[in-house]
Amino acid sequence: MEFFMNEQQRPIVVPGFTAQKFNEDILLHNKEKTQAVYLNEMAYTIWQLCDGKLSVAEIITQLQQSYPNKFSDIKKYVIKNLESLKEDGVITLQE
Repeated sequence: MEFFMNEQQRPIVVPGFTAQKFNEDILLHNKEKTQAVYLNEMAYTIWQLCDGKLSVAEIITQLQQSYPNKFSDIKKYVIKNLESLKEDGVITLQE
């Protein structure tokens, strides 16, 4: 399933998820939903920024400033990860 994300939307974490680190991966776990999602470090950083205060565009800008040489196209990477997090039920998008 593909979402068409409006960059003015504000991602927010669905309550109930906790994070545990395993080597290079992060496990998001929701005991109520018996659901688990594995993330890499950058996807975890994106998840942490989903506080409902920052828009998609602001998250992209913040990561471009924090990691200027990390990815050639961080915008696509952020949107792809936000779409995956939404599809997995880990975040919602507010207008």
